[in-house]
Amino acid sequence: MCCFKLPKGLVRDLESMIRKFWWGYSAEHRKTHWVKWERLCEAKEARFFPDCSILEAKESSSGSYAWKSIIGARDVIRKGMVWRIGTGEAVCIKEDRWLPGRVNGSVISPLPSMAPEVKVSSLIDPERVAWRTEVVQQLFLPYEADMILGIPLSSRRPDDRIIWAHTPSGMWIKSGQPEKILERYLAASVPNKIRHFAWRICNNALPTLVNLHRRSIVPSLICAQCQNYPEDALHAIWCCETIKGAWSALEWIRQTAPPQPASFSDLLAGFLSCGEEFRAKIFVTSAWFLWNRRNAVHFGRPSLPVDSICSRAGNYLQEFLQAQIEEPIPIRLPPSQQWRPPDHHCLKINFDAAMFRRPSKAAVGVVIRNNAGEVEGALSSSIPMAHLVADLEALACLKAVQFALELGITRAVFEGDKAVIINALLHGAGVFASFGNTLDDIRMLSSVFQFVEFIFVNRGCNSVADALAKKAKLIVGDQVWLHDVPVDIAPLVSLDVH
Repeated sequence: MCCFKLPKGLVRDLESMIRKFWWGYSAEHRKTHWVKWERLCEAKEARFFPDCSILEAKESSSGSYAWKSIIGARDVIRKGMVWRIGTGEAVCIKEDRWLPGRVNGSVISPLPSMAPEVKVSSLIDPERVAWRTEVVQQLFLPYEADMILGIPLSSRRPDDRIIWAHTPSGMWIKSGQPEKILERYLAASVPNKIRHFAWRICNNALPTLVNLHRRSIVPSLICAQCQNYPEDALHAIWCCETIKGAWSALEWIRQTAPPQPASFSDLLAGFLSCGEEFRAKIFVTSAWFLWNRRNAVHFGRPSLPVDSICSRAGNYLQEFLQAQIEEPIPIRLPPSQQWRPPDHHCLKINFDAAMFRRPSKAAVGVVIRNNAGEVEGALSSSIPMAHLVADLEALACLKAVQFALELGITRAVFEGDKAVIINALLHGAGVFASFGNTLDDIRMLSSVFQFVEFIFVNRGCNSVADALAKKAKLIVGDQVWLHDVPVDIAPLVSLDVH
């Protein structure tokens, strides 16, 4: 890959083109830039908590209704967030939520002699980067001890990280800005022009009379329709007496809206917090129709009756959603798959994980074969039980990569039957997942190979690795076979080849 320095003049020209495109320039018409370029480019998260996260931010008396609502909802975020352990230096054993599989993630073991500020790092051996097994088993109830010992640790010593406990990806909304919450609700659910309108009105980037007067474009900022109050976005969409009939058509709209919103963002926050996504979309779509009606009246064009706005918005949104429904594609069952040998220039490495309820443990199986289907190496390894199957499959993949490197393999194709792990490795995903640290370990070690590829296969192609994993139920540690496999697994190898 080549890198070049761009001349400053070229950069300015590119920025100018972007600005013109954003604000809708055309050959015949110049458009007003309602938001400074610096404002468009800056991070939008640091107004109320520039030096901390939203979880530590203090409530401000000058904050808007929307921000106070977000601050008030932090308990909901806290209930769903857990710590993913890296070094354990940022996580308190008794005070923080860090146990996987628990409803609240908190420790329930008594620990009477432990101070509240003691960190999880005190349970980790820094030299071996492993849990202090005896200490954990002595301090915690057996069930919690098994959960702790099943949390994977990374030799890279990554930082501890907050993740969302209720999604496989571990993703959660961090910033809480009204326009970002809006984006979550509207993504792929309303036309792009309405999403653009919502962004502009949240950023006070509409050509209202207040904005035009501030730029000395018009002499008066008083609303041309009611002739009583300055026309800002909130007035044009909500407060003007001439459009009251639009909102009175639906009783739930007045019931959902905050009593005295200070801005359009405050008004919007009330609809976003009602818990019914379709209502929030109806409100934004109706606001877009009202703004278009305001422009039609201003320029003397035919306009919609005020009392028909909400019904038109509902029909418009329904038609849009209906158009997004794709015709179902007939499902064709794939032909039964079978393990295939690799190309002659590399080795194929299959891996799998197995879980055993009694005893509560897990295991990993790995088999390495050449292009003739001959076994170059095999591994059965017992590991502590993890909370999620995906965590175990990620550990199985890591074990396979480590085993290949120990045998001096430089060109390898890795196959596994857990799609979420393979897809995360292929697409750089899983940053916030519970197995994210393990994925990063795999990526780091994989960079050593001259050639490496990760492929998802069905379980039928992974029978040998599965059998090796199940064989580890009765062993402790690792058991390795070179150029051979156990007698009871050899028929599965022959079946794959023939």
